[in-house]
Amino acid sequence: MFKKKFSSGAECDFRKPHCGGFVHVCYLLPYRSLHSHLRLGPIPCALFTFLLVSTNGCRNLPPLPAANLSEQGWTVRQGQAVWRRAKGSPEIAGELLVGTRTNGEAFVQFTKTPFPVVIAQKTSDEWQIQAPAQNETHVGPGKPPERIIWFGLAQALAGDALPRQWSWRYDSNSWSLENRTSGESLSGYFLEKSAARAGASR
Repeated sequence: MFKKKFSSGAECDFRKPHCGGFVHVCYLLPYRSLHSHLRLGPIPCALFTFLLVSTNGCRNLPPLPAANLSEQGWTVRQGQAVWRRAKGSPEIAGELLVGTRTNGEAFVQFTKTPFPVVIAQKTSDEWQIQAPAQNETHVGPGKPPERIIWFGLAQALAGDALPRQWSWRYDSNSWSLENRTSGESLSGYFLEKSAARAGASR
């Protein structure tokens, strides 16, 4: 299981497509008995719903420290992206910031100006995903679940092999990533000269 932290203390209400005038991002975590905690019918906010499936055991973890992309070894890319939660779902356009590091660390932030929609971060032995608009943070040990597209993007950009359900295309600064099973996709481009190794001599 993963730590589920709501700094607001509120439970995720799947009936509300918006929260405070902004998109409502819901997360489902693998509780021991999911159905005893949530009775899921049709989910209006399915566009923003992540289903996190993992076999990791229970473990309480504090939030990861903020990534410092100015440190040595980071390759940072900035650009525009379009996210589609599932096949047939509406597309959401936003700004994308991706940082990858040679030691396996990664940082991904997808922003619908002026608010970050999703922030994903991983180290060599932990991962974290946040929905800042909902003050919601999930932390887990080991490798992140394979179905989370934000970690898949960082993995692809780092040159690592992806699970078979993912389709990856990179053509110069244009790229696309799609989950063949769910239809979730992320596509976009990076700004010219945006990829730079932080801390490297120029």
